[in-house]
Amino acid sequence: MAFSRLFFMFVLSVQAASAFAASAIEIDKIERTNAGITIHGTSSILPPGTKLWATVTKFNGKKVNDAQVLKDTKILIIPGKKFVANLIRNNQSNAFPPALGKYQVEFYAVFNRAWQEVAVLNAVGAKLDDQGRAIDTEPRSLPGSPDLVKEDIFGSRVRVLNTRRTIDLKEADSVRTSELSTKKIMVEIHDFNAAQNPVRAFDATKLSVNEAIKKAGRVGNGRAMSVLCYGDFKDGLGQRYLADDLIFSDGRENRAFRINAYASMFDICMTQEASYKSRRRK
Repeated sequence: MAFSRLFFMFVLSVQAASAFAASAIEIDKIERTNAGITIHGTSSILPPGTKLWATVTKFNGKKVNDAQVLKDTKILIIPGKKFVANLIRNNQSNAFPPALGKYQVEFYAVFNRAWQEVAVLNAVGAKLDDQGRAIDTEPRSLPGSPDLVKEDIFGSRVRVLNTRRTIDLKEADSVRTSELSTKKIMVEIHDFNAAQNPVRAFDATKLSVNEAIKKAGRVGNGRAMSVLCYGDFKDGLGQRYLADDLIFSDGRENRAFRINAYASMFDICMTQEASYKSRRRK
C-alpha cells in the first residue's frame, strides 16, 4: 500500500513538472502576406540575441515538397523576448499569397558558435574556452522544456531547440484590403483578332480568381484576360491603376500569380502592388 501511494505521488509530481515546463515558443499573431506567412511570437526562456530557424514542414497534415516550403533562417529574439518570422519561398521571384489552411512550422536552433554569439552562449550556460569557442554546448541555464530535446551534435548529446507549432491560416489573417492601395478591380478581355480591343470588361472586385476566370469565358486563341487594379498609386504618369495579364492570349497562366480555389482577385492585386513597390524602391 505504501509503495502504491509513493508511486502515485511520483506520477503526480511528474505530471505537475510537465504542466509547468517552460514553453520556448509562443505564437502571438499570424499574418498571410503577399509572399508568405509572418509569425509574431514570444519566447519566455531564450535570451535576446538567440538565432533560430522556422520552416513549414506540413500543410493540412501532408508533408510539403520543395516548391511549397516556406522558411526564415534569420530569426532573432529581440529585447522583450519577442521575435518575428517572415516565412517565404526559396524562389522569392515566384511570390504569391500562401493557401489558406493549417501549417505545421518547425522551430530549430543549436547552442554552439556556428549558430549563436558568445553573449547568447554565456546566457544559456554553455561552456566556452578562453577564445570563446564552445567546448560544451549543453544550455544548462535554460529550464526544462518540451521544446528543448536531446540531439547528437558533433558527438555530444545536448539539448537543442526543436519544436513544432500548428498555425491555422484563415482569411481573417490576410492583409486587410484597407492596407492595400487597390480599391477597385476590373477585368478586361483583349481580343487581338478583333477590331475593338478590349472587347469586354467587368467589375471583379468581389470575385475569387476562379469566379473571374469563369465569368471571362473563353480565353486563349488571341484572347487575353487582363487584371486592372485601381487605386492611388501616383506613379507620376497620370495613371491610377496597375495592370497585367492573368491569362495570356495563348492560354497560358501568368506564373507571377497563383490561380487556385482559395485565391481572390485582391490576392492578384496584392502581388501586383508588391511588384510595383519593389520596382519603385530601385
